[in-house]
Amino acid sequence: MSWRTHLFRRRPARGLAGIVLVITTLLLVQAAGETALLTVLAGLALVLTVWPFYAPVRYRLDAQGVTVDYGIWRRRWPWSRFRAYVPLADGILLTPFAHHHRLERFRAVLLSCPERVDEVRAQLPPELVPRETAAAS
Repeated sequence: MSWRTHLFRRRPARGLAGIVLVITTLLLVQAAGETALLTVLAGLALVLTVWPFYAPVRYRLDAQGVTVDYGIWRRRWPWSRFRAYVPLADGILLTPFAHHHRLERFRAVLLSCPERVDEVRAQLPPELVPRETAAAS
């Protein structure tokens, strides 16, 4: 199963606010550092950080795991990495933790699928359980 999402098209006002914030940050970096090199490095870091919001992202679920293609880079995770999932209103969060953990924001993978949450949930392997079930075991 595969699908594509483009968050900027879904939330253009938020995207424009993000662009204003990035430009303001770069202007502040340039004013404080007074060096083009530092400004370019900060710009590169900011662009790579917000890239998944502004570019279309393709998700693919198969028997081996999850692939997320961001356009300029691709990440692949095997199903064995995840223990549970958290259903959200506009997607599914795959997590390696059975219970909420402070490192979850760094290790979990968000599958953004606003119109297809139930369809994506049906494609998850049976070893992954909803967080509520995982917390009880």
